[in-house]
Amino acid sequence: MLSNIIFWKSLFSGHYRISLILVLAFGFSVLNACTSADTKTTTFDEYVSSVKVVDSTKERQPKYTTLTISAVGDIMVHQTQINAQRVNDSTYDFTNNFAFLSPYFNASDILIGNLETTLAGSGRPYSGYPKFNTPDALAEALKIAGFHIISTANNHLYDMGGEGMLRTLSVLEKNKLLSAGTRKDTLTDNFILKNKNEITIGFTSYTYESPKVNNQKTINGLIVKKEHQNLINSFDYEKLNDAFKEMKVTVDSMKSKGAEVIIFYLHWGNEYHRSENHFQREIADSLNRMGVDIIFGSHPHVLQPVKIIQSPIDSHITVVAYSLGNFISNQRYETLNNRYTEDGVILNIEVNKNHTTGQIQIKAITYTPTWVHRYYRENKPVYEILPLPDVIVNADSFKVSGENLIHRLRQSFRQSVEIIEKDLVPAAGIQFESRITEKNEILLTE
Repeated sequence: MLSNIIFWKSLFSGHYRISLILVLAFGFSVLNACTSADTKTTTFDEYVSSVKVVDSTKERQPKYTTLTISAVGDIMVHQTQINAQRVNDSTYDFTNNFAFLSPYFNASDILIGNLETTLAGSGRPYSGYPKFNTPDALAEALKIAGFHIISTANNHLYDMGGEGMLRTLSVLEKNKLLSAGTRKDTLTDNFILKNKNEITIGFTSYTYESPKVNNQKTINGLIVKKEHQNLINSFDYEKLNDAFKEMKVTVDSMKSKGAEVIIFYLHWGNEYHRSENHFQREIADSLNRMGVDIIFGSHPHVLQPVKIIQSPIDSHITVVAYSLGNFISNQRYETLNNRYTEDGVILNIEVNKNHTTGQIQIKAITYTPTWVHRYYRENKPVYEILPLPDVIVNADSFKVSGENLIHRLRQSFRQSVEIIEKDLVPAAGIQFESRITEKNEILLTE
């Protein structure tokens, strides 16, 4: 009997545990079972030898999920584009603009873009620069293409006044596109949350303000009515400390509501400058210290560097794309004598979550340079966004031909790669797929 006691004592100590309740329940039923002439009685030692001991010291394999977040730059519609997408007097179709990008968009879990126009309706003339108003069909095309989130904070958000700003939100909502940067009322958060692959992102966007007029807020020189001022996420370059306080409240609110990855989309910087300015760096550094994970930038209409910055306080890492350039527009060499405005990018950031520890980590950065192809068909302009790596290698599949055009595509790819990777030094644990490799030699050479 003593040996049995010693056995049980050792069984429940050290590194081995068994379910006490199940053992006692089962043991009790065995030892107290009624016996009969044809029933075999199980001895205690036989019972003990039949018990399976489970080693609970083996650590559970952690569960991981991955989320791919992709972003593009300015989605603009100039007058020539409106004319190009017109089907008849009342119908427009923008779907062909994005037709070649399906494989890239389908690989993304969350796709984000900056809508640098308004959807103010046909009650006003459709127009391009300087005051944009685009047919609602654009929103439908963005949804079909695969977009999930739209940034509405930019310097053209008030081109059609408050009514145009609010109608834009309604059209996006009708097409099941999430948006942030502007809102319908102050009861609505100035950010959105989206859960995908068991990871919750918090997303918001902000735009710079133009100088005040009679102490009133202006966007692109247009006075914002008092009732609309608090519906716009904006900041004053001259009062950044005030802006940082507001942004910190937004970040904290996102986190309190469950956001695990914080994303800011900022309309900032200098137009047509291929390097970020000191304001952009100051804002990025401040957001990094607040715990923002990803910053996408727009407004310069050209690509600017992608950088990884790290907080000196807690080593928090933030990926900053200072400008994603133009995704689609009519800004090009023929109109602005500027080739850089034709260049865009699909930037992908892969995020991993360890569900055992709850830890979120940026795991990889990849990108695809794009270029806006404008050509004529039956005396009518056609606009298509081309994924450069595929087009240059297999031009025939994209109906692209001509030595001069291929040269222009190679030039765009080369200058995009150079600026994107100029200051991109991956931090520990972040994989980065450089485009400057032997595999891409055909793309980088003349």
